[in-house]
Amino acid sequence: MSFSSLNSRNINLDLARSFAICSIVLCHCTEFTYQLTQESWSTSSTLSQYVRTILFTLGRLGVPIFLMLSGFLLLQRHKMNNFDDYKVFIKRKWFPLLICSQVWIIIYYIYNLFFNVEIWSFKNLISQLMFFSLPRVPHWWYIPMIIGIYLLIPLIKYLNDKLSSKFIIAWFSLSFLTVIILPALKLNLKVDLSYLGDCYVFCVLLGYITLLIHDKKIELKRILLQIKSEIIKDHIVNPIYQKLGLQYRRNTEKNPDRYGLSQRNQKLAYMLGGG
Repeated sequence: MSFSSLNSRNINLDLARSFAICSIVLCHCTEFTYQLTQESWSTSSTLSQYVRTILFTLGRLGVPIFLMLSGFLLLQRHKMNNFDDYKVFIKRKWFPLLICSQVWIIIYYIYNLFFNVEIWSFKNLISQLMFFSLPRVPHWWYIPMIIGIYLLIPLIKYLNDKLSSKFIIAWFSLSFLTVIILPALKLNLKVDLSYLGDCYVFCVLLGYITLLIHDKKIELKRILLQIKSEIIKDHIVNPIYQKLGLQYRRNTEKNPDRYGLSQRNQKLAYMLGGG
């Protein structure tokens, strides 16, 4: 995995960020252009179905990429050795994000009072400011999510610095199982693993795993070669040896002198053949 840089700036990260921005714009344009309902889908032409599916799929890549970038960059730049480091992160990163969201909640509330069906209620405004309810804008779901992610990032960094990157790898592996593998296989695990986080936490962890690979703290090539060798061994080499060993066993039982097997090779043939 190679990362280009210009004046200590990672160009590939800028490209990923640009692609994510374009994806999100594409996603919203697709949602406003097409009615993404079952009725609209049924009455659309095949070409229209293909177009909206491709555009919407590309558009939905934006948020995961942004979360991966958050995991890649924030976990790289900030140390988390003690509680003072945690307070610095909250003060510099989390608190400004919270204040900005509060300002925009008030702006959206005033806008909805004049242009949308919104009745003035001090209780509703406080509820939105406290994140017990959301403003009536479709994209606001992202703000509470990213505020929660920014609270979690220091914990991930602390566990990595104080324990080991292997702990994060184990967390990522379990998250990969619950977020990707089990839903893909349509399996409903009865063990409660919700504490591992949802797909958003998975994307942040994936960004951090990418950072570890980039810093060569995880030897990806060695891991892939090991997995490949295990697959070859278990599914190709061992079955062939077992088949040959079983054939040798049958033949030597019938006529051992003909095949000229030594006593040692006969024992090996019995082992490989399941004897």
